[in-house]
Amino acid sequence: MSAKIFDSSVALLQRNMDVRLSGSYNCIPFPESLSRLRTMIPGLQKSNYVIVTANSGVAKSKFAKYFYVLCPHDFILQHPEAGMKLDTMYFCLEEPKVRFVNTLICNRLYTRFGIRMDVKQLESINHERYLDAETLKR
Repeated sequence: MSAKIFDSSVALLQRNMDVRLSGSYNCIPFPESLSRLRTMIPGLQKSNYVIVTANSGVAKSKFAKYFYVLCPHDFILQHPEAGMKLDTMYFCLEEPKVRFVNTLICNRLYTRFGIRMDVKQLESINHERYLDAETLKR
C-alpha cells in the first residue's frame, strides 16, 4: 500500500471524526425509532449501492421506498444545516413512475394530514371510495 493512499485514508478518518464531534452527520441516519437497526447500519452513506432482495410479495418495494426515499428526504428537509445533497436512483421494475409518485403522495397525505388513502382511492379507481376535491387541494 502506498503512503499516499494511507495518508488519504487517515485524513478521511480524521475528517469523519471531526464531523461527528461537531454534532454533524457522516450519513443520513435511519429514524430513531429503529435504534437496534441503527447500531448495525447507521444510515445511508455516500457512494454506497444497496440492492434490496427477498422472496416475492414480502414488501420489498415498500421497504425500499420508506428507507431509501422517504426517510432520507425527510431528514434533508428537517436538517438543512447538515448541508447534504440527496440524489437517489430508484429502480423498481414492476411499478410505473406515476404509480410510484402516487404511493409517495398517499404516504404524505397520511403523515402530514392524517388522511388514510390507498393508491386506488387516490387514483379514483374504486367506485365507492375515490379522491375528493378537498384532499386534492392539499
